[in-house]
Amino acid sequence: MLDMPEPFRELTKAKLKLEFRPAGAVVASIFVLVLLTGFNSGENLLYLVALCAASFLICGILLTPIAIRGLRVRREAPNSAYRRDSFAVKVRIENTKRFFPSLSLRLDDPSKPGASQAYVPGIPAGTVAIVQLRYSLPKRGVHTLPELAISSGFPMGLFRRLLICQDAHQVLVYPRVVSVRRNVVERLDDSGVSPRPLDRMGDEFFALREYIPGDDIRYICWRVSARIGRLMVRELEPNTARMVVVVFDTRGLPDTPELEEQFEEAVDLVASLAMMLMDRHFGVAVLTPDASVGLGTGSAHATKILEMLARVQPARYGAHGDEWFMAPGDLGGAAKIYVASDPALWGGQVRGRGVRVLDPREVLNA
Repeated sequence: MLDMPEPFRELTKAKLKLEFRPAGAVVASIFVLVLLTGFNSGENLLYLVALCAASFLICGILLTPIAIRGLRVRREAPNSAYRRDSFAVKVRIENTKRFFPSLSLRLDDPSKPGASQAYVPGIPAGTVAIVQLRYSLPKRGVHTLPELAISSGFPMGLFRRLLICQDAHQVLVYPRVVSVRRNVVERLDDSGVSPRPLDRMGDEFFALREYIPGDDIRYICWRVSARIGRLMVRELEPNTARMVVVVFDTRGLPDTPELEEQFEEAVDLVASLAMMLMDRHFGVAVLTPDASVGLGTGSAHATKILEMLARVQPARYGAHGDEWFMAPGDLGGAAKIYVASDPALWGGQVRGRGVRVLDPREVLNA
C-alpha cells in the first residue's frame, strides 16, 4: 500500500559548524602545558614541541572544511510508511569540487548523538555517492523527515566539521498492520448472516468510471477505453450480504499519556482487520464519529482506509450522538465489527446491540 519514493529532493544546508574532538582537546592541552613549561624553564626544545602541537591544531582547522565544502546533498524518500516499520531513504551526495576529494564522511541524525547511520570513505572530485539509510517513525500522522548531519574529521580527527541538511518532505505514517487471529473475527456478526468472501463487487452493472491504480484489471472495459483514450472500469453494485463495516468508536479516551498507546493499539486493530478482510476478498467500510470510508475492495480502496486511519484522533463524547453507530441505509445488511479506543470498553457489550467489542490483545498476534 506504500507509495513509490519521490524523486531526489535537494536539501537545504545550514552553516558549517566546528566541533572539538577529544583528540583535539588533548593536543590543545599538550600545547598549553608545554608552552607554560617552556616559559618557566627557558628550554628551547619545549618551545619546539609546543610549535609542533600548534601546527597540528592549525592544520586541523584549515584542512577540515575541504572535505565538507562543495557538497550537494539530495534525499529520496517514500510518501508513506507504516508505524514503527523501518523504511529506506536514499541520500545522494555529489562532490562539486573540481580538484579536491571529500574524505571520511559520516552521516548522522542530530537528534541521536553518537549513533552513526552511515560512513563514506571518500568521494572523488566531480563524482557522486549514494547511501541508503533506514528510518522508523513511532507515531501515526504526517511527519517531516529528521535533519541529516554530514560531518568529517579529516585529516587528523582533531576537529569535526558538521553540515546540517534538511528538506520539507513529509511522510504519511499509517497504523501498523499485523496478523489477526481469524477465528476470532469469523464468529463476530450482528446481522444474523455470516460474512462470506466475494469474488466480485456484485452481480449488477452500476456505472463506468476512470481507472484508479490498484483496481482489478478484470473490470476494465477495453472497448470503451480504446474509444475515449483512457482506461475505464466497470463498477458493479455491491452485495451488502458479503460486506463488512468496521465501526470504530474513538470517543471517551481520557487525555493522558498512559492511554496513548492503547489508542494506537485500537487503530492498529482496525487497520489490521480491514486489510485482512480485503485480502480475503471482502468489501470493507470503516466508520468513525468524525470520518468514514465507504464500501470497496482493491489496493486503491485499502490506501483510502489507511490514509483515513493515519489521521484519526480521539473524539469527545459530547460532540457526537450514538446515531453514528448505525451504518448508513445502503450498508444496513452488512456485517458489523465493533472496535473501541477506550480500554474500559474492550471485551464488553455494545450498548443495545448485544455484540461484543473487540479486545486488541485477544485479536492481534503482535
